[in-house]
Amino acid sequence: MIIVSNGHHKFITGPAAVEAHKNDLLSGFITAGYPLPILRKWITSCKLDRYAPIKRLLQRQEDLPDALVHSLWLSEIIYIVARNIDRHVSRFEYVADYGLKFYAWQAKRLVRRLPGKIYHYRSGYGRDSVRIAKQRGMIALCDHSIVHPAALNYLISNGGKMPPPGQPDRLSRMWSSILKDIDQADYILVNSDFVKDTFMHFGHEPSRIFVLYTGIDDRFISLIPNRTYRSVTDMPLRLLFAGDMGARKGGRILLQALSRIRDLSWQFEAIGSIDANLRNEFHEFFSDGRVTVTDHLSWAELAERMSMADIFVFPSLAEGSARVVSMAMACGCYIITTPNSGSLVKDEIHGNVVAPGDVDELEIALRRILLNPDVIPIVGSKNADLIKSSYTQHDYGEKLITIYTSLMPKG
Repeated sequence: MIIVSNGHHKFITGPAAVEAHKNDLLSGFITAGYPLPILRKWITSCKLDRYAPIKRLLQRQEDLPDALVHSLWLSEIIYIVARNIDRHVSRFEYVADYGLKFYAWQAKRLVRRLPGKIYHYRSGYGRDSVRIAKQRGMIALCDHSIVHPAALNYLISNGGKMPPPGQPDRLSRMWSSILKDIDQADYILVNSDFVKDTFMHFGHEPSRIFVLYTGIDDRFISLIPNRTYRSVTDMPLRLLFAGDMGARKGGRILLQALSRIRDLSWQFEAIGSIDANLRNEFHEFFSDGRVTVTDHLSWAELAERMSMADIFVFPSLAEGSARVVSMAMACGCYIITTPNSGSLVKDEIHGNVVAPGDVDELEIALRRILLNPDVIPIVGSKNADLIKSSYTQHDYGEKLITIYTSLMPKG
């Protein structure tokens, strides 16, 4: 039997729990705020489901029997307080770390009584609950969804380049705790070969690391509208970025490259928040009539926007495996990204892979596809077929169960 601990928000450990349940392996799904029946009924009766934050809460629901879900709402409240503290205030890290620590404290009480042979937990949320699980004879599998903590800030500050071997980055309180949480696991589950490479860079044993690319949620795929590609003569081409545009996701590099190609015909939409410094620095760019900024969208709205876009651009400096890239592929987009996005994209097959932090390479890739758009329908259609045939939630589940089976104590 398997206990899955999700932490806050919607995370890949949710679908992992669903797949474990489908195979009669799940003994419990531990998570923070979750829309259990009483809450769902109250939201519906008060007609609150029209509000975006409530919609996002309802999207946390997984295809699981409610009896298997253990919702830790008190830790959710503490975490919300932390997120509303200005990140530049010195106490932010302390409160945020405490939110994770309190979740783990609540989770450990459940781990003490739930049956299990594997404890599959999200990095940062295990802590003392992992110790209890191991005392009870469980295998500890830590799910980590971004680069090695000691590489993160260096990658962001150095244009996506890895630090020299033996030169770990100085870690904050929270990231130090997350690294300790990873190190106490028996095995680590990461979501891309790029993430595995960052762990090996810091001396982690490859045999302890499993790589499993995230499958696209069935619900998202069901929301993708039928796509008819426009004639390549229909200009301007539509460029799309989705995510919080800041330093880590290559926001400055993207805006610099787009600013250099104003001589070409295009439209650009950024979905998500824009870092305030970037808004000020590129005020003229954002004033361009061809540029649209849209707040975070529901999955249905995002699927619609991605299906209207021709090119999805995501020049990230540090990711785990950017899910939005796979979502854009599923919607039939041509992709321009970096190896640091941890995506499935191969250069000249699914689009273009450019060097992280390289404005010149990104500009060249954008110019080339804008001037030669006839390949977009061909590449985009193949991208959609790849995701829908090989990287669905079902595909993820089959591979995850194989990992679980390999770790399950015999007898």
